[in-house]
Amino acid sequence: MFRSIHYLRGVAATSVICFHATHGQVPVAAAGVDVFFVISGFVIFTSTAGRAFRPAAYCWRRFVRIMPLWWIALAVWAAVMIPLDLVPAPDTRDASLSALLIPHERYDGEFGPYLGPGWTLSYEVLFYGVFGAAMWIGNWRLGVLLLIAASLGVGILVLEFVAGVLLAWAIQAGIRPSPWLAILGLALFLIPISGHRAVVWGIPAALVIAGVIGMELRGLLSQSRLLGLLGDASYSLYLFNLVPIWTSVFWLPQLPELPSMVVLAVSGVSFGVIVHLSVERPMLRALRPLPATIRRLGPSV
Repeated sequence: MFRSIHYLRGVAATSVICFHATHGQVPVAAAGVDVFFVISGFVIFTSTAGRAFRPAAYCWRRFVRIMPLWWIALAVWAAVMIPLDLVPAPDTRDASLSALLIPHERYDGEFGPYLGPGWTLSYEVLFYGVFGAAMWIGNWRLGVLLLIAASLGVGILVLEFVAGVLLAWAIQAGIRPSPWLAILGLALFLIPISGHRAVVWGIPAALVIAGVIGMELRGLLSQSRLLGLLGDASYSLYLFNLVPIWTSVFWLPQLPELPSMVVLAVSGVSFGVIVHLSVERPMLRALRPLPATIRRLGPSV
């Protein structure tokens, strides 16, 4: 795995936390989601293309990576927020559909699962399913075509995964992106343009990722323990940062706006890292090995 991709995961998660900590006053910080989507396309292609594809193993690893921590996040969100009267208790329908990451209208009229950040996971699961089915057939290009077709129904946001897939294919074909693409992407992020986020933020996200990979391929990317830790903890950062931010009305003293936002961002990052080290990492170590029933299925399943 590219170290640059791992670092960018941490940067993307921290960016989303900044969006939440500033209460949406820095809209471009939400583009961390778009970086995540492009990275997902890149990672799944890199980890499957050119290798023997085992559907059962693929599904197990995707399930372990996404669902257990999502269920824990849902439980923590409900256990903390409901007693504090910050959110209402979900009904059976909301709880069930949220647990399965099935999009639906929730308690506040928004379309998505009970815990807000989960809306992106519904897109992730769609991508894993479509691209995994194409790899099972043995043609990743079919996966690209199916995702393009799916964009006609669920929206063009899924094309960000396609961008990641195509970038990974180009890297495997020997193309070395220019590091200047990262500068161009950052510049585009800062230009206030109206339009669909897949265009306004998806294209810059792909350019930044390509450019940073180009830096790594040229030996220009320094090692960073902090970015490595944030990359490791990126999923926990993303799922759990809203807990300290939303409960801040009970623990954060009156501060000027900017220091308050900084404290909220630091608390979101810190809580996510704690969850990663104490819950996510040991859980993944326990669950990541393939169950014996899957190993016995053989290399073709």
